Amino acid sequence: QGLGGGMLLALCYSMIQLVFEERLWPRAMALVSGMWGVATLVGPAVGGVFAELDAWRYAFGAMVPVSLAYIALTHRALPPRDNATDS
Repeated sequence: QGLGGGMLLALCYSMIQLVFEERLWPRAMALVSGMWGVATLVGPAVGGVFAELDAWRYAFGAMVPVSLAYIALTHRALPPRDNATDS
């Protein structure tokens, strides 16, 4: 998990230059840094609540609506794909 988490962190920061325009790099770096900071603070607390209630298995089910919300927001935020340039 540590290796995968480290690779994911590095991938997030390296993809910023490929995905965003240069003028958006500082904003994207701040957003990614904030995301990791919030996850570091909130993640163990939420996990502790699930563990204390002896409902840790529900944590996996709780990710379903969160994932669906992210999919909907991402689909709405990203521009339509130009299929003419795909090969």
